[in-house]
Amino acid sequence: MTGTLRQVGTPTKRIDAPDKLRGAELFAADLRLPGMAHARLVLSPHASARIVAFEATAARAMPGVVAVYGAAELETLWRERPAPPPLAVGRVSYYGQPVAIVVAENETIATEAALLIQIDYEPLPAVLDLEAALRPDTPCAVDESVRGGESVEALAVGPNVAGIHHLQRGDVERGLAESDVVVTRTYRTRRAHQGYLEPHATVAATDPRGNLDVWTATQAMFFCRDAVAAATGLPLHRVRLTALAVGGGFGGKHVALYEPLVGLLALHLRRPVRLVLSRTEEFVATNPAPAGLIELTTGARRDGTLLVLKARVVFETGAFHGEVPTGLACLILGAAYRIPHFDIRGYDVYTNTTPPGAYRAPGGPQAAFAIESNMDIMARELGLDRLAMRLGNVAVEGDLRPDRTVWPTVAFRACLEAAREHPLWREPVGAHEGLGIAVGAWGGSREPATAVCRLDADGSLDLLLGSQDISGSNTSLALMAAETFGIDMARVRVVTPDSTAAPYAGVSGGSKTVYTVGAAVLLAAEDARRQLLAIAAEELETIPEDLEIVGEEVRVRGVPDRARSIAALAQLTMLFNGHHPPVYGRGSSGLRQGYPAATVHLARVRVDPETGQVQLLRYAAVQDVGRAINPAAVEGQIAGGAVQGIGWGLYEGMEYDESGTLLTASLLDYALPRAPDLPSIETVVLEESAPTNPFGAKGVGEPPIMLGAAVLANAVADALGERVYELPLTAARVLRAITTSADERA
Repeated sequence: MTGTLRQVGTPTKRIDAPDKLRGAELFAADLRLPGMAHARLVLSPHASARIVAFEATAARAMPGVVAVYGAAELETLWRERPAPPPLAVGRVSYYGQPVAIVVAENETIATEAALLIQIDYEPLPAVLDLEAALRPDTPCAVDESVRGGESVEALAVGPNVAGIHHLQRGDVERGLAESDVVVTRTYRTRRAHQGYLEPHATVAATDPRGNLDVWTATQAMFFCRDAVAAATGLPLHRVRLTALAVGGGFGGKHVALYEPLVGLLALHLRRPVRLVLSRTEEFVATNPAPAGLIELTTGARRDGTLLVLKARVVFETGAFHGEVPTGLACLILGAAYRIPHFDIRGYDVYTNTTPPGAYRAPGGPQAAFAIESNMDIMARELGLDRLAMRLGNVAVEGDLRPDRTVWPTVAFRACLEAAREHPLWREPVGAHEGLGIAVGAWGGSREPATAVCRLDADGSLDLLLGSQDISGSNTSLALMAAETFGIDMARVRVVTPDSTAAPYAGVSGGSKTVYTVGAAVLLAAEDARRQLLAIAAEELETIPEDLEIVGEEVRVRGVPDRARSIAALAQLTMLFNGHHPPVYGRGSSGLRQGYPAATVHLARVRVDPETGQVQLLRYAAVQDVGRAINPAAVEGQIAGGAVQGIGWGLYEGMEYDESGTLLTASLLDYALPRAPDLPSIETVVLEESAPTNPFGAKGVGEPPIMLGAAVLANAVADALGERVYELPLTAARVLRAITTSADERA
C-alpha cells in the first residue's frame, strides 16, 4: 500500500491483553472435560542404561488407576511410532527420558502410582563431554536402533557423529599467510532452557464417531496435527487440533513432543486424557537449546580488513538426531562480515543428554559469542576502534553469504552508525567498568500462508488465521487488515479456528509471522475491500474507483451525502432472495525472498575485581525492523529478546554431574534474569523497508536475543583486560580469569 498510514505504525495495545490480565484466557492446563483422566510420566534416573525389567502390577492394582503403559504396551498401538519415541524402548539414553506413563482418575493418584512402578536398569557408560564424544575411540552414546542415515563422512569421524555441515570459499591457507594478525580461540556454551512460563500441556478426547480432538499449547497447529495423525493412523480430517493460548514458547513448542502420545492414549481408552508437565519434567524431558563448542580462527590485515575465517562448530544432538542448529550456527558465524577465505565445518554429535530443540534464533547466540569475541580481540591487537573495524567489514547488499546466496537489503551499516551516535557508546567508562559492542542479523525465514477476511452483518471484519499468537502477532495482523480494508482496528476480530477450519499457516516462529502470514492478510483484506466496493458501487450507481471507505461508511468521493454504512451493505449479502454475494476475502502468499533484520547491541558493565561479580549498568539495542507495524510490540520484542540474551550471557546454563544427572532441574537452581538485576533496555528502532514484504516489515523476534552473550563478554573483557571463553559469565568464571591472569603475570 502507498500513501499515509492511519493505523499501521501506531503504538497499539495488544488485543489479547485484557483476557490474560483478567485471568480469562483459556490455556490447555485449564481445560476440564467430563470423565477426564490424568497422566503422569515415569522418568529415567540414569543417563545411559538398559531396561532389564519392568514391573507395574502394584501400580495397576492401585484404586483409581486407569492404565499403565510402557513402550511394550504402546508398540501394538502406534501406526507410526514417533521419532524419538515418547517412551524409551529397551534402553534409556538420557537422564529424565520417559520410560512409562500412568493414567489415573486424578493427578494425585497418577503421581502416587508412578512411584510404585519397579524398573530395573543395567547402567551403561554415559557420553557427556562434547570433545570426548567426537573422538573415534569413544563408544557410541546411543543404541544402534537410533542410528541411521549418517553419511559415510560422518561415520569416518567417529561413532557419535550424526551429521556434518561444511561451508567453504577461497583459500584459507592463503588468507592466513596474508594476515597481519591471526586470532585462534575456543568458545563453550551450556545448554539453555527456553524458560517459558506455561509447561507443556495437552488434552485429547474422542467423539462418538471415533474422531480425535486434541487441545494443546503449540506454535505449529498443522505440523502438530499431522504428527498426531501419523502416529495414530487416523486420516488428517479425523484429527481436530485446537491450538490454545501459548504461555510462552520461544521455539520449544513448535514440535509435537507429547501430543501424539496423549492422542493415542485417548483413542485407546476412549476417554479424555490430560498431560501437564511439572517444572522438573520441563527441564529434563523436553527440548532445550544444546551445548556447543566453537573453535574459531580469524585473520585480518593491519588496516583491519578481514581475510580469513576457519572454524569447527560442534553441537550436541543429544540421544536422538533431530533439531540441532549446527548448520544455522555455521551460517551465522560467517555471514555478518565480508570474508574472502573461509572454511567452516560443523558436527552434530550424539551425547547422553536430552535431545535439543529450537530456542529463539537457534544457533545465533552461540555463533555471535564466538565471532564477536574474536572481532574484539583482533581490533585490540591491531589498535583499532572496535566499532570502526566492524563498520569497515560488515556485509552489504549484493555480497555473497557463506551458503552462496546473495545478501538482499541489509542494515548492518545503518545500525552501527546509529550505535556510534548513541550516548552509551560515546560516554566514558568508570573504574572497573567496560563497554561492549556486538553485531548480528537473522536471515528472514519464509513459509506459505493463507488468510481470510469475512465481513459480518454488523460491519465488523473477522480475520481468520491459522497462525498462533505467540508474541502479539495477532494485534499486528489486525492492524494490517484494518489499514488495508479501511476500517478501524477495533472493528477487526481475529479468529483462529481449529485445524479443520483454519486457513493454513506454518510455524509461528523464526520471526516470520508478520510478513508471511501478513502478506496473506494483505491480499485477503484487499480482496474483501474490492468485493465490498463492488456491492456499494451497484447500490450507489457509480463505479468502485469513485468510492472511499470513511469511518463505518462507503462514500462517493467528494459527495459525502451519497453513502451507505458498511453494516447495511453487509446485510444486503445475507438477505433471503438477495443477489449480492457475501464478502469473503481470500489471500494466499508464498514469498520468494526473505529480508534479514540486522542489529547492534551495546552494554556497559562493572566488574568487582575481588569477587568477579558482573553488574549490568546500561544496555542498548539498535535494530532494523523494516517497518514497525505496532511500535509498542516491536519495542517489547526487542527488550524481551535482549533480556533473554542477557540470560545466555550472565545467568543461564543447565549443569550436570559426572553421571549425567541434571543438577539445575528447578527454578530454584536454574538462574534466570530477574527484573531487579536489569537496567531498562534502551531500544533504537530503524526502518529500512523490505521492498516485497507487506508494509516493508521485517522479522523482529529473533535478532535481539542473538547478541546478549557476545556484547557482555566483550564488555567484561573491556573492564578486565582478560576474557572469559565459556558461558554463562558467572562470578566464579570471571574471578578465575582474573586470578589466572594475575598468576601468569606473577
